[in-house]
Amino acid sequence: MAWKAALHEVSWLREDLVLAQSAHSGVDAFAVIDPPGCTLGVDAVQGELGALLDPRLLGDKAHRTAPAVRGLELRAFLALAREVELAELRSDGLVLCFPRSAIGAQGEGRLSVQLPMPEPSGRTRSWQQVGRSPPDLDIESLGERGLRVRAMPEADTQHAPIARWLAEAPLDNLKNGELAGVWRVRGAGTETPIAVFDLSSSLAWLLAGRVRQIYPPEGGGWGRIEEAELLADTPARPAPDVDQAIAPEQVGDDWRFAPPAGGFARDPEGRESWSLALLDLDRWRYVELTLQLGENGELSAPGAERIVAEWLRSGSTAVSWTLEGRVEGVAVWRARGRRA
Repeated sequence: MAWKAALHEVSWLREDLVLAQSAHSGVDAFAVIDPPGCTLGVDAVQGELGALLDPRLLGDKAHRTAPAVRGLELRAFLALAREVELAELRSDGLVLCFPRSAIGAQGEGRLSVQLPMPEPSGRTRSWQQVGRSPPDLDIESLGERGLRVRAMPEADTQHAPIARWLAEAPLDNLKNGELAGVWRVRGAGTETPIAVFDLSSSLAWLLAGRVRQIYPPEGGGWGRIEEAELLADTPARPAPDVDQAIAPEQVGDDWRFAPPAGGFARDPEGRESWSLALLDLDRWRYVELTLQLGENGELSAPGAERIVAEWLRSGSTAVSWTLEGRVEGVAVWRARGRRA
């Protein structure tokens, strides 16, 4: 029974990959988001995703070379999309095959998108007074990873802010999208509530292509604003007045992040959390650790050094790390680096 269920999962994935290969003819590199793993304890693929598009198994007598097919989890791709290695993958014409659910779409099965060649965004990166962006907005979604909105005092800060967008996307499912953010600054007497949106946490945003409009929903809390600003990434500092670099110190098998002057920023309402993500840039292995604030204000990552050392010993050439400060699950600052 377990083998039968596992083989069904593999069969469905093969069908989706064959459709993706047909839609993107000539492409020889595919990445599968959240490929089937163990089903009832059985892994029918055992990491050999390339076999699913082997021409010999598909009845192709032309003796073509099988395309490269790699798998990675969604969180690993989101982390990879922040690294310089993504530019090479885009230049290679990588096709991403992903579950519909990964972009909030209804239905079963997978969709596929070929990552576009890099093309800079237009000149408009900020706007004032009204939440809806101006008509000349032209944003490359893979290159813009954050949105910060300075709202007016009457903004509804008791509900999570929502940002919506319209895009010239490669799929109809990606032409409209939305993302929940967080009110980073709010409360009685706040003159300028600030909403933060971590666009890089949304696969639907990253694959939207050219974004032509960003706007709040009706009654969405930021119809009138002081300013909305697109960011290349979530701020890299835990507080506006922190200038020193954030980097890990090895403590045995662990990592320790010393507090900057004034300490890591705390949320007045106690909504903060911290995480450390590790990404093997060669094999796309991914681990995320939840961090705790120590008595002296430091952030400790148990086992981080052991994981990184094991990956490097196994032949990987570089591991990227991402330290995030989150409020209600939304990254409001992000420090990054790598070990080689």
